[in-house]
Amino acid sequence: MANQVKRRPNGQLEKGQVLNSHGRGKTPPEVKEVLCLTRAEIAKTISELWGLPVEELRRISLITQGAPAGKVLMARVLFLAAQKGDQSRMDSILNRAIGKPKEEVVVDVEGQIGISAEVRGMSDDALRDVVRSAVRSLKDVTKLE
Repeated sequence: MANQVKRRPNGQLEKGQVLNSHGRGKTPPEVKEVLCLTRAEIAKTISELWGLPVEELRRISLITQGAPAGKVLMARVLFLAAQKGDQSRMDSILNRAIGKPKEEVVVDVEGQIGISAEVRGMSDDALRDVVRSAVRSLKDVTKLE
């Protein structure tokens, strides 16, 4: 049985008592590798993974040795997003890879808040074209390196 932490009646620790005597554990090497990725490396990896079939993403996400940890992690996130149809995960990946799109908020003199008329007036097809354009520019960024 682990040592019990002794506390005073007011909840404070007794003198000499420590809650976490071992400190924070070491960061695994694969986590360090992912944390060191640059924005360009993330963009390049996502552009490689973006058009792959779901089963290929699954295969890559299950690799345990020999593949870059960042690629495996991003494949896993894309696979889960595709499997669950989770648009918010896809959005967060694109936001990290190419930057969050500029959102315009308009406040008129009466104090009403809304989306700019330009964005509000766009059709679903036009919005999809904007996303496709962003993906193309992501691929162009990776070619510059």
